[in-house]
Amino acid sequence: MTDVDPTPDAIRSFVDSMPRGYRYVFSARGIRDHARLALRRGGAIARVGRFHSARDLGAAPVCVVADDRPGLLAFISAALVMERLDVVHAEAYTRRRDDARLEAVDLFWVRDLRAATAEDLSQERLQALEDTLGRLLRGEVSVAEASAAAGTRPPTDAYEASVRFLEGGDGTLSTLEVQTVDRAGNPSEIEVHGRHDPTVLPRLVPIAEAMLALVLADHLLRQRMARV
Repeated sequence: MTDVDPTPDAIRSFVDSMPRGYRYVFSARGIRDHARLALRRGGAIARVGRFHSARDLGAAPVCVVADDRPGLLAFISAALVMERLDVVHAEAYTRRRDDARLEAVDLFWVRDLRAATAEDLSQERLQALEDTLGRLLRGEVSVAEASAAAGTRPPTDAYEASVRFLEGGDGTLSTLEVQTVDRAGNPSEIEVHGRHDPTVLPRLVPIAEAMLALVLADHLLRQRMARV
């Protein structure tokens, strides 16, 4: 990330800009890592880095920070596929920066299919993921290349995905949860949180579009694998 830690005031400002439940989910060290990466991003199109996680998921925790936009999750998923990283668990957050722009702080626990161990993820691999995501967001490479990158993966058996809204502490529907399986057949869960409860609905359309794109892409990959 960066050699300079964010100041306590900068960390407080970052936490205040995140959804209310965020501060209760992550440790102080993890929050500091997220804040550091967001500050390091500046005006860059995206930043990718590791963060400290107390959860033992047998995977490397990775934070992706970028401007929130329709289809962002689909671009990130394509970059992960192209870099041969399997997602074990994911959480998506949105915050409003000091300049009023909406910024996505998306967290993934990934397994590197090229590494000797599941949690082994080098700085070079993180930089490659950041570079690939940047090229996708700038339109320099098409999502179709993700299909070629994933061509050697085994197809997953048929499965059913579960999508539901979860109630927050105040009784409002503040979290969108998707339960499914990854390409290796392992159970996978994605949660999407809004900065405030009402912001879940504006995000529902781009989230649904991204999820539909991922489902269609997954079926396309399976069809191509069946012909090999």
